[in-house]
Amino acid sequence: MNILDSMQNYKDTVHTPFHTPGHKMGLCVHPKLKKLLTEDGWKKEVNVTDALDDLNSPSWAIKDAEEKAAKLYGADAALFMVNGTTSAIQTMILGSLKDGDTILAPRNAHRSVFGAAVLSGVDIVYMTPEINDEFQIIEELLPETIEKSIKEHPYAKAVLITSPTYYGRFSDIETIAKIAHNAGMLLLVDEAHGPHLPFLPNSPKSAISRGADMVASSTHKMLGAITQGSMLFVNKERVDFRKIAQTAALLTTTSPNQIIVASLEAAMEQMESCGEEYFKNLLPLIENLRKELKEAGFELLEGELDPMKLTLRISDFGISGKEADKILLTKYGVAAELSNLHNLLFLISYADNEDTLKTLKNALIDLIKDRKKHGKTMNFPTLPKIPPSKILPRKAFFGDIREIPFKESAGFVAAEEITSYPPGIPLIHPGEVITEELIKYAKEVRSFGIKLIGFADQTLERVRVLK
Repeated sequence: MNILDSMQNYKDTVHTPFHTPGHKMGLCVHPKLKKLLTEDGWKKEVNVTDALDDLNSPSWAIKDAEEKAAKLYGADAALFMVNGTTSAIQTMILGSLKDGDTILAPRNAHRSVFGAAVLSGVDIVYMTPEINDEFQIIEELLPETIEKSIKEHPYAKAVLITSPTYYGRFSDIETIAKIAHNAGMLLLVDEAHGPHLPFLPNSPKSAISRGADMVASSTHKMLGAITQGSMLFVNKERVDFRKIAQTAALLTTTSPNQIIVASLEAAMEQMESCGEEYFKNLLPLIENLRKELKEAGFELLEGELDPMKLTLRISDFGISGKEADKILLTKYGVAAELSNLHNLLFLISYADNEDTLKTLKNALIDLIKDRKKHGKTMNFPTLPKIPPSKILPRKAFFGDIREIPFKESAGFVAAEEITSYPPGIPLIHPGEVITEELIKYAKEVRSFGIKLIGFADQTLERVRVLK
């Protein structure tokens, strides 16, 4: 019996529950909330009972589903996660490293990596990825950059990379895995934006089948799982899987949402049965979309790239990405995945088709039809340099702090994070030194409507620093 069948069996068997959750199979839910799920869905919205398997100690339905997922991705084992890929990334780090260990990571790593360092006492040595000056975005880590960092920090225990990046750029996993393993280090991969790779024709497969030791994957981002549904894939040769499973249980709620768990199983069944067909039919449509947009005058991010990510530079037409995003949403009902000062990023998934891509194309072309292409004439700020690190993440997070005016904070050590979101890549972490360049950049991007989070004073007039 699989997860979905066990939930159906529970609904058919139980009529008068005396256990959590308090809504008792949807018997008494706020009317507006009740509309979010069908009556059948509310009756199955339960968590751990004897009639269902336990995510934190799976023994039958969930265990079987995890084993099938591992096989699909080419891993030795898989763990279903209901706290999003944040918990998968933190499980990788806390489960394989200990207090005082060092991990090498790209400076554009997701904020969950810093969170793992705070929780574990691990130190992070940041590596500088490639910078795309044309689009003003951070790209992938090159093998030679990683090799150089390993030589400078041979005591590190692990290398963590992000592949594909938020914009869809791939790293050379096989080469990086050899470099890391030859140095006696683990290779951990944040593959949040790559759960579709095993089913995508003519593209690199999942990093777990290409030499990585552990891979965190956001099933909900590109496939048919419910938001927060993610997976952690593990190869056991260099990793203590029992320790990883124990760490996952430590970080995961003891009341997992069974609908999220079931959606992970359903997403795998869907991809196994017809995933390749979905993508095979979609790829020519995407290629045609890219061709038509280029003919219309758009500059697209190109090269070795995930075809499901479409990044175009909109600032050429005298409009910021944020402004364009707002117009697309309010006038055309088209919502982008990300907008920043220069660009728009659109995420295409297996759920798209000829009609949705045509709608996107028409909206973009109509948006710029009366705008003259100016090139790089808009006076937008450029990405600041990585601030220097002075104090370990954990020590900085729990250090003595005070508030000072942000405009006067250059030279002080940050005690809070300033992050551009999405994609959740911090401009500065606690423990790093605030620079004049950073202050200027943060003020300027906010004036263009870019969302910054992580700091206590939402006006960004004051900032928390270490005493």
